[in-house]
Amino acid sequence: MRSSELAMQLSELLLAADHLIEANIGNLDAKFVPDPALSNEVNAKAFDHHKAVTRLLIYQHLNSAISAELKKAKDSINETAIEVGCDPTGTTGMTDLISDTGVLTFHKKRNNDGVSLNVKDLVTELRLLGVEKDVIEKAQKSAEGVRMGNTYYLIGASE
Repeated sequence: MRSSELAMQLSELLLAADHLIEANIGNLDAKFVPDPALSNEVNAKAFDHHKAVTRLLIYQHLNSAISAELKKAKDSINETAIEVGCDPTGTTGMTDLISDTGVLTFHKKRNNDGVSLNVKDLVTELRLLGVEKDVIEKAQKSAEGVRMGNTYYLIGASE
């Protein structure tokens, strides 16, 4: 398959998905009821907010479903690559051709490995090396910083 054919097929898929998504967003947008006690300007702003909430709800739901399917697809491609005699591991720092089906190719790129540091293990090693507990605690307090927690946007039905 030529890459232009693949690009066209994927483009058509996204266009069809966009139409379906927009139709569902429109259905939810249509459920908005303006408050007759409020001005047109305030109702317009409330409707804009309702549309933003609707879009977040739809895209969160799609993202969740797609993420689950993407994980399954990744697991499956690795399992089936092994079954046809290919090594799906990939090489650190390289982009490797894993397989070619005659229609599609499967490459895997692995970034260079990173390093992590476990503070508890570091403190243990420093103590084993004879560093005083007070010095370790002072260094640890100086190195600490606040990391903002994750933020979740939760959308649900009002009733």
